Amino acid sequence: MAERHVVTGAFGFSGKYIARKLLEAGQDVLALTNSPERANPFKGKVKAIPFNFEHPDALAESLRGTGVLYNNYWVRFNYPGFSYSDAVKNSLTLFEAAKKAGVRRVVHISITNPSEDSPLEYFSGKARLEKALIGSGLSYAILRPAVIFGKEDILINNIRDEIEGLMSELLYTDSPPAGKTKLSGWLRRNRSAIGVRYSSELKRRKNRSGSYDEL
Repeated sequence: MAERHVVTGAFGFSGKYIARKLLEAGQDVLALTNSPERANPFKGKVKAIPFNFEHPDALAESLRGTGVLYNNYWVRFNYPGFSYSDAVKNSLTLFEAAKKAGVRRVVHISITNPSEDSPLEYFSGKARLEKALIGSGLSYAILRPAVIFGKEDILINNIRDEIEGLMSELLYTDSPPAGKTKLSGWLRRNRSAIGVRYSSELKRRKNRSGSYDEL
């Protein structure tokens, strides 16, 4: 029997690829999202359910029966209406709801070199979440990618504040690479398209019904 997997942001960038791999493996997949009305790239194979951060009991109920929760939820910068502190608060609510719902395991997407002492909120916030997840009692796996890249990626096309993280040497590790695709090789193969089309994260956040790839 297929196990239920819930992916946050499955209609977005990295979440879409996680959901696609799970579907290919024959799993039952749900999307936990702030944009339940957004165009569904899976032709109805992945049902969208709202985050319901303001209603933790409803969020927990929507997670009941879930085997694995893949958490990609985060923000890239502070802006009126969303912030790193909001993302931390909401993620903690998500972990608590997962525990209440009896979720078997949480796969959490973090960042290289998280530290609560970091002056960069991206890295300090991720460190707080790792600490909370480790102490939650949930079974978990924490992934610490340096750069997740692809054709829909906003970071590679519109790199902004991440320059500071790069200059601070926070986006590398001494461990062997876990992936097989080198960023340098991918950039060479896609050099004709990189930076040609501007993708606005704000536009994607404000338009919750349009196709993610077209915004």
